[in-house]
Amino acid sequence: EKSRRGSPRRASLLPAPPAASSSRPGRRRHRRPLLKDDGAAARAQFLNYAYSAPQLLRWIPIPRHRMPAFDARTGLVSNSYATLVEAELSRPGRATLWLLRTFRLAKVLPPDESGVTRVSNLTLINLSLYWMGPCREDVLCTRMLAF
Repeated sequence: EKSRRGSPRRASLLPAPPAASSSRPGRRRHRRPLLKDDGAAARAQFLNYAYSAPQLLRWIPIPRHRMPAFDARTGLVSNSYATLVEAELSRPGRATLWLLRTFRLAKVLPPDESGVTRVSNLTLINLSLYWMGPCREDVLCTRMLAF
């Protein structure tokens, strides 16, 4: 048997390439994608951006890490928080905090004795943890994929 270049083919450990078995030579078979792309991922990204905008615009303080907190003792993930002093917020920040508190769009803890308020970080992951409670990471992943 000869290779493409005309020289004899050397013995190989790799199997020979499969022969083309198409009823129509020269045409490629169209493969369907594994997942249907109906724009759901783009909508989720936009919704997450819109919900996160007050922190991204610095109206509400943004911590270095906004991912949920993991409690090794219980094995559950729960909300992560940003700390702020309400008196130091700008006007858009105070309006955003009022909206979050009034419509329960984020967990807003009452101020402590030093006047520091804790607000759950504004991500869809933290919102789902606030509305549905702490859970294991695999359950949270399933919830996010179902969304």
